Amino acid sequence: RFPLLRRELEAGTPLSVELLARGAALGDPDAAEEVRQVSRCVGEAVSTAVTLLNPEKLILSGEIGAAPGFAEGVLSELRDRCFPEALKMLRYAYQPQDNWFDARAAAALAYERCFGLSPAERKELNRWEPLAGPVGII
Repeated sequence: RFPLLRRELEAGTPLSVELLARGAALGDPDAAEEVRQVSRCVGEAVSTAVTLLNPEKLILSGEIGAAPGFAEGVLSELRDRCFPEALKMLRYAYQPQDNWFDARAAAALAYERCFGLSPAERKELNRWEPLAGPVGII
């Protein structure tokens, strides 16, 4: 066992997303189990949104999103909880936490929903999406 998480907590380090992600990346089984539990909770919540909204894309973001096993846990919950039709064309990706990216994506989504997009605007929107990490269809 790699008692990184336990050692850090006993030393007075507050539990944080960064600590969990770092511990899981270094192979600490306690941190990895916590990441798995968090991913299942996030997957449960996201599955409701996917079922209700039927989005085309799911972008995982934030510090914990990069932790080993996190994306897999979320996607596993989606497969278990969502109708297969809702997942047929759902694309997913991981985007490192970036407030500027979040603001652009939210603004583009709101604009598209309110006003629609011309082919040229859709091409520009797709250029704005610098998705890092794996991208695929569930």
